[in-house]
Amino acid sequence: MAEDINKLIENFKQSKTVKALDNYLSEMSMMEILGVDRDENAHSNFLAWLFGNEVTGREACRLLLKSINNKEVSSPILVKKVIREYFIQHDNQKGRIDIMIEYNEGETGKRIIIENKVLSTEHNKQTELYYKVFEKEAATTSFVFLTMSGAETECDKFKKISYQDLLDKVLIPLTTKISDIYTLLRIADYIKALGIRYSQDEVMAVDPCFRGLLTSLNNEFSDLYNPEMWKKDDETLKRLIEFWNSSTCEGMEVRDILRPAIKALSALNMTKTTEDTKGTTYQYKVKESEIVIGGKNALFKWFVEQYISKHHDANIEALQLSFPAFLHRKNNSIRDTKLTNNHIVINFPKNRYSEIDKKRIYICQTGWDGPAMMSRLIKYVKEIIPDFKDIEILEIPEFLQKK
Repeated sequence: MAEDINKLIENFKQSKTVKALDNYLSEMSMMEILGVDRDENAHSNFLAWLFGNEVTGREACRLLLKSINNKEVSSPILVKKVIREYFIQHDNQKGRIDIMIEYNEGETGKRIIIENKVLSTEHNKQTELYYKVFEKEAATTSFVFLTMSGAETECDKFKKISYQDLLDKVLIPLTTKISDIYTLLRIADYIKALGIRYSQDEVMAVDPCFRGLLTSLNNEFSDLYNPEMWKKDDETLKRLIEFWNSSTCEGMEVRDILRPAIKALSALNMTKTTEDTKGTTYQYKVKESEIVIGGKNALFKWFVEQYISKHHDANIEALQLSFPAFLHRKNNSIRDTKLTNNHIVINFPKNRYSEIDKKRIYICQTGWDGPAMMSRLIKYVKEIIPDFKDIEILEIPEFLQKK
């Protein structure tokens, strides 16, 4: 088993598929560059442009209607108006529809109401309010609830679609119907923004290019991130954790490639998700020279504690110089430490973690910003403070952590 795993790891590190994944994950869309790739208003603005401009509007509406009604639109469509943030009121309730499209289907005037959610959920029974306002015109109104996962709504009159549906059934087919190069480039860049990247770990939709790379990755290397494989024996587990923390022949961090890939595979139901392993415990049995620390804040506290144990005269100014990016003084406190007579007192039980002579530490990721913050902390501390240069710190993948 160990030989098989070692061979698989070696192949992974030299794989052309992995190199292609790195290239894909490194690319950034304009929305990502501007920091709005998961901003709900930015996506609503783009969709309002898509449905409202003369090059794409008619065909985009036709494809959307076909998607939500599961049938072709037989009559010609003419988009008359697209309204962004349409304000409504019913009795004492007020609301704001994200996108309203007014169009003619043949000779009949109709509308599409779109409620868009990105990293948010329905509140105050929005869909029920919107339906009440247009209930008398329901026969000529399509109600659409667009979310990252096709989530449920309060009002069952709304058709639920996900951004993956939008990509597969509207955006991609649309690109085959238009020839204007500038419009195609805008749509291609938007499709890129929906995907997962090194700069963004939330999956909105997986485009065909990324899906192809994920399929190849899954066919070749699924054992390397299948939780079942990690339960075989301690030696295999240890080897796989070391692999997770290593680099490829091209110098790419393995975990940086696999983390977004695993999220995308899970979104496509192509591999086990974290929830599939819920209730199962995966824990590496540490040796006397090894310890496990749970999360970036715990690791931060351990660093500070060890630093103080080596520098008994350390005061608040000394710590701020040693840990400038991670120590924040607020209300006379620094995260989980407090200031007493200009010295630091750590607010957790003494001897909770091993002494600094322990050479290997396993850390567990917590929180959405865990990976980035952890990497910054480890890199900074090991480069700046000599006491920590020889300590090996290995991350335990999220799907391996105790549920």
